[in-house]
Amino acid sequence: MKTYKTAADILTAIHLAWSFLVIGGAFFEFLVPSYALTQIIVMSITLLIGLPFGACPLTALEKRWRRKTNPSYDNQNSFITTYANKIMGAHLEKRTVNIAIGVFYTISYLSCAYNLIFHR
Repeated sequence: MKTYKTAADILTAIHLAWSFLVIGGAFFEFLVPSYALTQIIVMSITLLIGLPFGACPLTALEKRWRRKTNPSYDNQNSFITTYANKIMGAHLEKRTVNIAIGVFYTISYLSCAYNLIFHR
């Protein structure tokens, strides 16, 4: 059972690192406009992996592994919602977080497009 918890913790660390890459890349792209194409690729990979499943498959895998040691574990099928609530002590709804993510992606894509057009 401890193996599942360790595996879930490692998976969470990988998921967190990828999330930082997506979010941090949006800010880095402001400092280094030539990073815009890389940011578009990272965001597109994230969306193309997550959209067919309705959520990132890593989230479902983490939930499955954590339930092996804690059957009542529930991550609402949202990595960001679960860990934002845990870290900030908030009670954000998945729908609210999904709207914020949609706004983030829209602004980030527009910013990248701007940098690709005007700062090449």
